[in-house]
Amino acid sequence: MKLLNQINIAFAFLIIFLFIIMFLLMNNLFETILEENQRGKMREQAEAALTLQPEMETKPVESSEVVFFPSSMSIPSVKDKHEQEQLKVELAENAEKIVESGQSSWIGKDDKYLIETIENYDSSAKPIIIASSISPLKKIQYDFMTKMFIIFVIGLIFALCLSFFITRKIIKPLHLLQTELNKVKERRFSDVCLIKANGEVGTIADCVYELAQELDIYHHSQKEFLQNASHELKTPIMNIQGYAEGIRDEVFTGEKATKGLEIMIGECSRMKRMITEMLLLAKLESDKNVFKLQKVNINFLLKEVIEKLQLLANQHQVELEIVHQEGTDSFLYVDEDKLLQALLNIVSNGIRHAHNKVSITMETLTSNIMIKIKDDGEGIDEAIFPLIFHRFIKGKNGENGLGLAISRAIIERSNGKIQVENQNEGGATFQVTLPFIK
Repeated sequence: MKLLNQINIAFAFLIIFLFIIMFLLMNNLFETILEENQRGKMREQAEAALTLQPEMETKPVESSEVVFFPSSMSIPSVKDKHEQEQLKVELAENAEKIVESGQSSWIGKDDKYLIETIENYDSSAKPIIIASSISPLKKIQYDFMTKMFIIFVIGLIFALCLSFFITRKIIKPLHLLQTELNKVKERRFSDVCLIKANGEVGTIADCVYELAQELDIYHHSQKEFLQNASHELKTPIMNIQGYAEGIRDEVFTGEKATKGLEIMIGECSRMKRMITEMLLLAKLESDKNVFKLQKVNINFLLKEVIEKLQLLANQHQVELEIVHQEGTDSFLYVDEDKLLQALLNIVSNGIRHAHNKVSITMETLTSNIMIKIKDDGEGIDEAIFPLIFHRFIKGKNGENGLGLAISRAIIERSNGKIQVENQNEGGATFQVTLPFIK
């Protein structure tokens, strides 16, 4: 059974149940109101009769007097005077029991009667029992509840129609969302559309759309990864194969053969480094146990970055400096080796693209540490700017396109965030934000 039908049936049963309860409660309430109103009139007229001593249709008995209220009303179940007199006698015979028990009603042979006992002003006299047939009240109640039943049925039909309309309005976005999820299932990520809806359904629709966009990017990056990986590995393999065949066939001899061997060793080292980085990136994205967290002094870590990359900076004739708050030690709870590698990748990337200078600035915020790595180069090409942290995306002087992807994975696994922007005056600034230990 479809969700729409299930909700409609549930709503219908709920509304019908509520209407039945309301109808029964109103019936009982109206019956009580009619009886209390009738009793009030009976007491008022009885007291007035006792005060003014009017002529009342009574039948004296040994115990009490019985009066039908109103005295002039016609009792449908009593057809003649004789039967009415018999009814009075029957009620009078039970008068003592009624007075002692304080009964509020009495069931005769052919009808039910409301009973009120009025104490006589004459203390020596017996109380007066006033009886009123309930049949006229039942007729009024029946007429009123018939009209209310018709109103309830109309209201019920309106409520059901309204609930069906509201349910359809709520379920429609879910049907559309199911269609879009089927597209995700079929890997048609780029075909997923944003479903406009309100409330929690709208939030889920937004999440599904964003998920599809991320999966689309990931799907394309996976294709590009395989293409780029095969290309990056193919080039050194072809170089190795070419020099190996040349040396075997004695095309390269002497110094040329030695140089060819060195090139082969260099290409093997390059492939080894590339495969190592690819395996590391795969572990960072999938293995939760690859991180060994510990308390790390970020000031010492930045100094170590400078020391390790000073030689590379000298080779590119780039000045490398660090600016931070002197005398202030800030600590992070991270994997020291992994974070060091992430910072080395970012700073070395800045050195390769800088003209003269790379600066590292550290700021301590309320609950985070912000590290800015700025170079004065030409900045990041707009064509690759949105994909700068993806695999095998490299700029003009890039190596294998894995360094920044590894840095991003390490920083995000450390509960941090990395961003990059091009400066108006030239160059790019990488901003790393990490939570520190207070």
